Amino acid sequence: MTTKHKSDAVKIKRVRSVIDRLKWGRERIADPKHWQKGAAEFNGRFCALGAIGFHRSETHSLEARRFLMRALSRICRKPHGVVSVSTYNDNPRRTHAQIMRMFDTAIALAEKERTLIGKAKAK
Repeated sequence: MTTKHKSDAVKIKRVRSVIDRLKWGRERIADPKHWQKGAAEFNGRFCALGAIGFHRSETHSLEARRFLMRALSRICRKPHGVVSVSTYNDNPRRTHAQIMRMFDTAIALAEKERTLIGKAKAK
C-alpha cells in the first residue's frame, strides 16, 4: 500500500467516525423532547452542539461541527458560514424540524466526502 493510499484510508476512517458522530447526535435529539436551546446539555436535553458532544472538545465532535457549519452555509445560503451552529440552534424562531434538516444535510455532505475520497483512492 502506497503512502497516498494509507493517507486516504485514514481520511475515510476519520470521515466514517464523523458520520457516526453526526448520526449519534441526530439520534439523541430526534425526539423534540430531547432538544433544547440555550445550553449544551441539561437533564437529558441537548442543543445541536451538545448532541454531538462538542462541549467536550473531542476530535470527532470538532469535525462534526465543521460539517454542521457547512450544512448551515447551504441551508442559509451564506457561503462563508456566517451563521454559527449555536446561533442557529438558539434562534427563538428555530424549529426542531430545521435542526433535523441541518443534521441530515451535514450527514449527506460527510457521506459525499467519504465517497469522493474512496473514488480518489480507487484511481
